[in-house]
Amino acid sequence: MRLIVALLLFNLISSVGYGRTYRIGLRAVPTKIDVRRNQINIYHYIMLHAYSPLFEMDSDGTLASVFFDMETTRALNSKFDSFQFCLRDSLRFSDESPVRVEDLHQTLKEVHDLQEPLQKTVSLSTEGRCVKVQLATGDPKYFEKLMGASSTLLKSSSSNEAFPVGIGPYKVTSFSDSHIQMKRTKENEKGIDTIEFFKIQSAQEALEKKIDDWNHISRISDLEKHLSGFKRVPSPLMKVYVIIANIDDDPERKKLSACFPTASFRKNVVPYLKDTDGFLPNGMPGSKVDFKTALPANNALTENCQLRSKNKFPFRTFLNEESASIKKYTNSPEGQWFGQRFNILPIDASDMAELVYSGKEYVAVIGFDSSGSMNADANESSLFFESFIRKERLISKTIKGLSDLVDRAAQSKSKLEKDQLYRSAHEILLKSGYVIPLGQLDTTQYYPPDIENVVWADRVSGFPKIHEMRVKR
Repeated sequence: MRLIVALLLFNLISSVGYGRTYRIGLRAVPTKIDVRRNQINIYHYIMLHAYSPLFEMDSDGTLASVFFDMETTRALNSKFDSFQFCLRDSLRFSDESPVRVEDLHQTLKEVHDLQEPLQKTVSLSTEGRCVKVQLATGDPKYFEKLMGASSTLLKSSSSNEAFPVGIGPYKVTSFSDSHIQMKRTKENEKGIDTIEFFKIQSAQEALEKKIDDWNHISRISDLEKHLSGFKRVPSPLMKVYVIIANIDDDPERKKLSACFPTASFRKNVVPYLKDTDGFLPNGMPGSKVDFKTALPANNALTENCQLRSKNKFPFRTFLNEESASIKKYTNSPEGQWFGQRFNILPIDASDMAELVYSGKEYVAVIGFDSSGSMNADANESSLFFESFIRKERLISKTIKGLSDLVDRAAQSKSKLEKDQLYRSAHEILLKSGYVIPLGQLDTTQYYPPDIENVVWADRVSGFPKIHEMRVKR
């Protein structure tokens, strides 16, 4: 799954119409995006409008591509271990430069090097406008695994640029640490002309910017007074928040997790979250696990919860309403235990993205949602485990047996067996002490009355395709 390093990082959106500008407010605006490795959820919102995936599904379930001639792009044998990709003629990047077969060759090499679900390649060879891929093992769903934005075709000479050149409905035309502007490309002759991302720090600032879409603000219930007349739209997104305690000392980490005052932290810092049994969203296979049973909790004020370490653990957070709530909680009687053991340190989104995959120790609130694996079943719990089992993961150490259980559960055809396997994986993860569940977010979305339709980017995320919105005239 594409992890969401949300960390209480939330976003907004605005003024729409054919030939109009669509303004989006973010808590932090990126000055660069690593398209291949991106794990920050809200950055994916930018990516899906600037970078089309190698393959997409048509409304009738047929595989399609803006890059390839689908008559010649195909499996070359019945073993599904040899495939051919053939570029469309006269294909150009968003900067109007021609797409070369060398760009495709480099893209496929990078994608295979970085994406673990893909089989290893035996060889990559070019012939005319085509690249042939020989896999070590057959994979009938190979093309379907290339449906994420991180698998997009990039101009190889632009790979080190802040926003690499690609092909998508829009292209980045200007950016700073507080604003990104994207203009519609020639391939997108209809829809919104311009998208602008703004750094927004408060509801008042959002009102001043005439924000129309408030869907990714943390406490949407507190903002309903600004949404009079808006339409409620069910979202396919499932989202949970947890505290990740990436602490190397095994006994210390487990005691910290067992003793963490989850109930008072949730009440004072994230009261808008719905309680969950454990780490997974309610109703998903394997979600019925009692955190207290998996890792028996002690009274946070007893001697049993005295840690060996005399130093405070660094608790990373963004400077927003939630971090203000954390500081207030730290100084309250209820937050005494928390305040004695954690040092609140502010951090921005880019630095956080680097920290959580660096292997260094950290403690932070992290958001997980179902937006990561674009070709995955929205009800497949493996989405929420991926960040703990792949090479680039959120925790320093490998949890023994976790990857095997998740793989077996994902492949199982039996609902009962799938639930049991995911439940076992869920228990192992909770017993490790790396994860402290906080709760689930209501992801119902609100849209202005002049928006006639909302087309989701995929089956599991809560991001709309701005270029496919219809607006009442």
